[in-house]
Amino acid sequence: MTLIEFVVVVVVIGILVAMILPMSGGHRHPGMKVTQIDMKNLQAAIASYETAYSRLPIADSDTNSDVTFGINSTDISGFQKIPATRFIASNSDLMIVLLDIDRGVNAGHKLNPQKTVFIEPKRVNDTKSPGVSTVDDQLRDPWGNPYIITLDSNHDNECRDAVYANAAVSQQSGSVGYSSLSSTNGTSFELNGDVMIWSRGPDGKASATDKADAGVNKDNVLSWQ
Repeated sequence: MTLIEFVVVVVVIGILVAMILPMSGGHRHPGMKVTQIDMKNLQAAIASYETAYSRLPIADSDTNSDVTFGINSTDISGFQKIPATRFIASNSDLMIVLLDIDRGVNAGHKLNPQKTVFIEPKRVNDTKSPGVSTVDDQLRDPWGNPYIITLDSNHDNECRDAVYANAAVSQQSGSVGYSSLSSTNGTSFELNGDVMIWSRGPDGKASATDKADAGVNKDNVLSWQ
């Protein structure tokens, strides 16, 4: 084999490896793309509601501080409540409003008087499949876990997620946080915006002590990345 032939073989092998690696990664995590689409659709639905009603799709009682929906604190390793945030175990209240379901916080169409359906996700009849459950009205990701959604309900343009506001998770250096997050005090990290949505990813796990790009948080899917 001549030197030129050897170089050609190496180049061909390199091209094949470059093609195979992304394919194998997609095979390992086929739900990643679906998750990103779900989050974009949900973010668009929240924005459309805000345009229609000049408010976020939550009850007035939830507007004193930012609210994170879909967090069950027992499912988050090392979870501790962050100041200026609230968390609710289910994201059903938010979905009831966006889907205009006549019950709960939207009984009598209280929070959606125009009866507009802002999002049309798949409906499922259990509490383990991806989509919105007809059992508990929660929106779940491709791995069957509720999407976690934080709204800037006190309208200070600093969206504080109940997990990612933790410096232990998001702090990179000083006031610089992971993936577009920042801090004015070095202890609580926020996104400049109205909405943060994330999924615990294929492993179904999240931690309030692991760094955002390490440990069980490494495969989390974030709307602000």
